[in-house]
Amino acid sequence: LFWQVWSGRWARSAWWALPAVGILIGLAAASKWVGWYALIGLWVLVLARSHFGRFVLVAGIGFITVVAGVGAPWPFLVVCAGALLLALALVWQRPIRLSPTDLLALPPIGVVAGGIGLAFAVAYTTVEGREPRSAVELLFAFLARGAQAAWPAWIMLGVAGLLLALRAWRSLSDGESDRRWYMPGELAGFAWPWVGACLLVIPLLVYFLAYVPYLQLGHAISIEGLGPGYGWSLDEMHSQMFGYHFGLQAGHPAASPWWSWPLDLKPVWFYSHSYDNRQLGVIYNGGNPMLFWAGIPAIGWCAVQAWRRRSLALAVLVAAFLFQFLPWTRIERATFHYHYLTAVMFAMIAVAYVVDEGLRSWAYRSLAIAFLVATVVAGILIFPLGSALAMPDWYINAARALAPWNYAFRFPDPPTGERGQLISADSFKLAAGTIVSLAAAAFALMGRDLFGSRAPAPVESGAASAEGDDHQQDAEHDQPQRPEPIEVEPGQVLPGQEIAPQTDQDQPKGPRPTI
Repeated sequence: LFWQVWSGRWARSAWWALPAVGILIGLAAASKWVGWYALIGLWVLVLARSHFGRFVLVAGIGFITVVAGVGAPWPFLVVCAGALLLALALVWQRPIRLSPTDLLALPPIGVVAGGIGLAFAVAYTTVEGREPRSAVELLFAFLARGAQAAWPAWIMLGVAGLLLALRAWRSLSDGESDRRWYMPGELAGFAWPWVGACLLVIPLLVYFLAYVPYLQLGHAISIEGLGPGYGWSLDEMHSQMFGYHFGLQAGHPAASPWWSWPLDLKPVWFYSHSYDNRQLGVIYNGGNPMLFWAGIPAIGWCAVQAWRRRSLALAVLVAAFLFQFLPWTRIERATFHYHYLTAVMFAMIAVAYVVDEGLRSWAYRSLAIAFLVATVVAGILIFPLGSALAMPDWYINAARALAPWNYAFRFPDPPTGERGQLISADSFKLAAGTIVSLAAAAFALMGRDLFGSRAPAPVESGAASAEGDDHQQDAEHDQPQRPEPIEVEPGQVLPGQEIAPQTDQDQPKGPRPTI
């Protein structure tokens, strides 16, 4: 659904498709918090479609690199720094050009976001609740107390409902406006508040509804000491869940770090049964190692081709994989191979795409066929390991003894000791993050002017802005290429054109003599 409206392929559909995406994200997050990883990825993709959005992204990545990256495990810091360098490189290649419509969108965004934020802030100071001990717990308490007071939540839902109705009316009356739903100046400047209603309010609402049975037992949203058991409020329960997983230091024999998952090094054995003394049945989640090993190279190839071909489809595929995989570089607790399952599906799409490209190329067809044959052979050999089929003990023991299914091998336990905050509220980090954010934003706007040559932007006329034209070109890049029209002089022959029979000028006019 998101791809169809983000790429502009579905006309007059964003008004209902994006709210539907919000519902699905809420259900995913209620099942497992990795759904919020996907939500962050969707926001990045939305912001990346406009100049003003890319400006916000560059500044935000600079801030997060300092506030969340410094003090975190070094792989996550490398990811943040790499994201910042990539963002700066992209805006160097495609400089940001802010238009007057971007500035006109600021007041509506400020009124909606500031008004709702002020309502929740007032509720936070007037409603009873637990004292947060970290920035994440502060976010839980901020939302929980607003929901406990009820009136801030109703204001948020009422504003979201009005924005959804306004977008529906505008989309049905003007299809072109529906195609430009991600542009900040659309919908009289309320385009991004509408996106917030779809990709923030609706997921939070669906997520909250999943906990209604817990509240029906007598528990409160933020007030402690109510309900059976420990009397935890919804706020307290979420703080306990986050604190347990974030601070967990115990190891596990089947645990594996994030970098080992694409290599299929340590799958989890879910089931083992002995049918007799000589036959065993097992189930493990390792999958086909040929496909796993090809995943990261295929994603890398798709990333390169997404830039070369200006392919929005490949860009979405790569982003979907990265936002389900790279957040695990921040996790310090024991993790398991099955945590890769939300990302591996996108890696398999990339593998299929690369193989298809290889089969269409004479140069790489043999290599693609050889890979398919090896994949089929590996799949046949390991099928019993995932189906609990009764197999001879020597086969199961060999699988348990050899890489990448080594049952006895164990990765080191998670690091012990006090862990840093997920998001630091330290004043020094906040100041440093603000400075880096402003520097990155300034580079995005003026980097090419200060450090390199920048071709003058074409003069735009009419109501259409350079921003809209730029993104229309982005969408066209993902379409099949068509030949550009060229001027043809009289008598010029084009490739593939049938040449009309003409009389040779060297031959005399009149009928030719017959022999």
